[in-house]
Amino acid sequence: TAKIKEDVEIEVIDNQASIQVNDNPKVDSNIVPVIPTEPPTEPEIEKDVEGTDHINVDYEKEYNYNVITKLPSDIEDYEKFIITDNVDEGLEVIADQVTVTVDGEAYEGITLTVDGNHVKAEVIDFAGLAGKGQIELVIPAKIKDETREAIENGEYADNKIPNTAELDFTNSSGVEDKKETEPVTVTPPPTPEIEKDIDGEKAEDPVEKLKGEEYEYNVTTNIPANVEGYETVVISDDLDERLEVVGAKVLVDGEETDLLAADIEGQLVTVTLDEAQIQEV
Repeated sequence: TAKIKEDVEIEVIDNQASIQVNDNPKVDSNIVPVIPTEPPTEPEIEKDVEGTDHINVDYEKEYNYNVITKLPSDIEDYEKFIITDNVDEGLEVIADQVTVTVDGEAYEGITLTVDGNHVKAEVIDFAGLAGKGQIELVIPAKIKDETREAIENGEYADNKIPNTAELDFTNSSGVEDKKETEPVTVTPPPTPEIEKDIDGEKAEDPVEKLKGEEYEYNVTTNIPANVEGYETVVISDDLDERLEVVGAKVLVDGEETDLLAADIEGQLVTVTLDEAQIQEV
């Protein structure tokens, strides 16, 4: 009994036996060669969302999940190979944009099925995958607007919507197994809180003011430190027709700024921040 050492190079190893009787010359047997072979590799499956494990993305804005499955070296001898992704019900899969490729190229030997949020890619031609590297499954999706209530009610931990993908397979030895990816998450940007007072007083009862007397409404909001996913922020105040807008100014951290300006149209006062301004404030 023998075995090939782990650290030997892959090359032919010749072996020969011999026999000798008394002082007669030795007689050699036939040569029996062996060659080391690498064991077949295992399949591996990974999932990302836009190339990372988490993104902040607004409601109804499309983004991509990427499920990458590394093929084993003996895939042609496998009996079953199915990739599934049950996308969370708080999301919507863009069914007509889901794609599956092999090494970046179309491959007819994989059946792709999209049923609502259930996505399945099943290999039906194993021989054609011999020598191939990986299967790429791309699933465009978006956070549904109706998921807003579930997010606000705290139904998702840390407001993160998780997703995983699975690989079910039967290998060349007839052994069934399953692998699952680490979860990736998406989070819609939270709406900042907004407060309003009259001359610094958050009065619940009506504040008495003389007709013609000027006073100030102060509208305050806090922009969060993490503004990923924010594209615009619009703060507006539509004053009652019985009031007259005298003017408006914008403060950032208590100081007037040239970065932002209030737009006054009749009774409507609006401050609009674009993505660059959101980052700067």
